Amino acid sequence: MAKLPNTRHTARFDVRLIYEKQVDVAAEREKLTKELERFEREKANGERQLGNGQFVAKAPAPVVEKLGSRVAELEVLIPKLKQKLSELR
Repeated sequence: MAKLPNTRHTARFDVRLIYEKQVDVAAEREKLTKELERFEREKANGERQLGNGQFVAKAPAPVVEKLGSRVAELEVLIPKLKQKLSELR
């Protein structure tokens, strides 16, 4: 007998669980919109700090590197989030 996902076999019977994912579109849209706004604020703040010569000169190198990598990460995440949001509409 083939191994099927979400199936449990016993000597007397087989049980198969059928799972249908249902999404509350309005709630998901609201959640994604808030997350997008938060990411955009965080990215703008990081870019502002990295653009400030005094901050970059005074901050420890690991802090500046971490901030730079977070901004780069957000540059990837924001378009993905916008794509998810557009797919919900």
